[in-house]
Amino acid sequence: MSIQRISVAGVGVDICRAEDIESEVLELLAKPGTKQIVFLSVWDLLRARGKSEYAECVRSADLVLPVSKSIIRGAKFLKKSIPVRYNPFDAVIEVLSVLERHYKSIFLLGARRATLQKAESNVRDTFPNLQIVGRYIGHYSKNAEAAVIEAIYKSSPSLVLVSEGIKEKDVWVYRRRNRFASSIFIYYKDVLGIFAERIKRVGEKTFARGHEIYAEIFHNPLKIFLLFPYLWYILVLLWYRLLHIGKYLIHLKSAIEAFPKFIHAEDCRFVALYLFEVISQCSSKVLGRRNLCNHIPLSTIKLFRQLDGFLL
Repeated sequence: MSIQRISVAGVGVDICRAEDIESEVLELLAKPGTKQIVFLSVWDLLRARGKSEYAECVRSADLVLPVSKSIIRGAKFLKKSIPVRYNPFDAVIEVLSVLERHYKSIFLLGARRATLQKAESNVRDTFPNLQIVGRYIGHYSKNAEAAVIEAIYKSSPSLVLVSEGIKEKDVWVYRRRNRFASSIFIYYKDVLGIFAERIKRVGEKTFARGHEIYAEIFHNPLKIFLLFPYLWYILVLLWYRLLHIGKYLIHLKSAIEAFPKFIHAEDCRFVALYLFEVISQCSSKVLGRRNLCNHIPLSTIKLFRQLDGFLL
């Protein structure tokens, strides 16, 4: 396996190429216990920062796939390895295709009765070799939860697709992870609605451009407030970038301070003169021919003085 988990603004995101999906799914199926695949949007990423239960859910997930273009841009901005962005429904189709090729089973959980029945029919038609071992509607009463968990446990499906009607979303699986046998869980709110042809899929061009949020705002104008957390995401990225630069400068300072310990004094004097000349030439273009010492921070001057006691 070549799955690598990177950190974007303090949240783990997996780099999983399309050609690795099948081997990753089969590897998850071979593992005992409950496994979870999480689709991470930029708003989910902000929720996953900190010590909330959702943050623990994302950290413990077996596979975290980014679905927002902003996460990809954030990884580039932070100079990280670039993860692969997935359309959630396309990723679900790919996972179902893998399961069908290996004659595995699936359990459908969520949506209203009519939507669930239509979705089940379309899944059967699309994946004839995929066995549907159970289904249960969403929006169920609290008294019915024991029956839902028992149905999933007894049927022991390879995959449980969790859709709308489950209020706790991804956390629903995380809170009950010790009550299931050995299944992969995926939560995607619209998956059964799309299979039932009740919800329209995001167009390929719209998704490629990262404009799917505008379609959501068009259907639900209140979602325009999602743009405010996005501004916070930009500030978080700037903070992490500055933090990275700060750490780099600290290491650079330590390296410069260590120079006299490893090289001859005459070499130290040459290095100091050379660095000072470079800074002088660069700054003269910005500051003109004014006295450079008036514009060099005191800490920088001290660094040069430490290089064999060179005085400016």
